[in-house]
Amino acid sequence: MRWKLAGLGAVLAGAVAIISFNWSQPGNPNIVAPTMGGQQFWTDVYYHVGWRIQHNLVTDHYRLLDPEDHRHAWGTYDECLTHFATLRSTLNLSYEDKPLVFLIKGLGGMESSFRGLRAALEDEGYHVAYVAYPSTCQSIADHASDIIRLLNGLEGVSHISFVAHSMGGLVMRQVLAEPAPWREGKKVRGLVMIGTPNRGASLAEIFAKNEAFRVLTTDAGQDLRPTSVEALPAVTLRHCLIIGSTNGGKGTNPLISVDDDGVVGVGEAQIPGSDDILTVVGGYHRMLPSHDHAIAGTKRFLAGYRCDSQQETY
Repeated sequence: MRWKLAGLGAVLAGAVAIISFNWSQPGNPNIVAPTMGGQQFWTDVYYHVGWRIQHNLVTDHYRLLDPEDHRHAWGTYDECLTHFATLRSTLNLSYEDKPLVFLIKGLGGMESSFRGLRAALEDEGYHVAYVAYPSTCQSIADHASDIIRLLNGLEGVSHISFVAHSMGGLVMRQVLAEPAPWREGKKVRGLVMIGTPNRGASLAEIFAKNEAFRVLTTDAGQDLRPTSVEALPAVTLRHCLIIGSTNGGKGTNPLISVDDDGVVGVGEAQIPGSDDILTVVGGYHRMLPSHDHAIAGTKRFLAGYRCDSQQETY
């Protein structure tokens, strides 16, 4: 019976492939099929109203995904962009004057960590875009360059905000410090940093010479050490810090000497001079973006208030 079921599955898969095959597509043959959206080895290099072109760090090829993460083309960047131009002429794509919010994950992060926050922001009328990038495979500087490339290709939107988790906040510090064409005609409304080790992570220092840590996190893990973070540009635009506190202010990680969210110490997440700080009691690092208080604070900040109160900031 097991072999019969496997055979039936193969037949059904083949039938679906034949039905969904886009025979009219120029260039590489393609099956319009679902993907996982690119979590660890794909970089978003182009974005427009949910459609993305991604680059694979391992194979060096590109693919075009729709808003539901189905692949519509693959090959070179130009081939994917040309195919999207053809599709775009038949689609009514528009941001509908919605402000755009980019979600930037942390080291080894997944899109699922933003699920609750994304839904809440979409309910508030924002167009929300999750940025895929190979967080464990490159340096912070390389990630920043990739995101700048993505932003340079943006069109049809005038207001942009960023919500970054953990290392993503450090990546955005680098992105926002560099002059780039994408800023022209666009207003950056601010940056929310959730559990970001703005003074570096003591855990990264402790494990810096650990071979497993070095292999799994590559340059990014080393870039989280306090001495490396000190070299990053300061934050000069409107921003807020959302920080997790656990175990009644005592922290839960024995390797961190002060209160922490399990990964980043409360002091490590702070920036000298920053006063818009929301401390989330019981906010553990991985789940911090989906915590109700973090979501509420993010919504307040994006609406023009401080993340810790209803006091307007602009």
